[in-house]
Amino acid sequence: MSKFLTIIQAWGTAMFHTEQQKQLAENRSKICDKCPSLQEVDVKSITGSLVNNFFQCGACGCPIAAKVYTSPDVPKEQKCPQGKWEL
Repeated sequence: MSKFLTIIQAWGTAMFHTEQQKQLAENRSKICDKCPSLQEVDVKSITGSLVNNFFQCGACGCPIAAKVYTSPDVPKEQKCPQGKWEL
């Protein structure tokens, strides 16, 4: 599966997750919060207060809100690009 399709699937999981998927995402999010590759994307300067800023992975460019919901079954290269989720 392509990286694009993996993220689309992860957005779907983020919206309609099980409790187990939510727990996995929260654990991954805690790891991402400490990562120096985490980047805040400033969209408020363009949209005003209509849209909040969001965070993305600086290593792969994926939005963190979806990335953390990536299925554990996807290939390793579609998970955390730095391998931090596998620790």
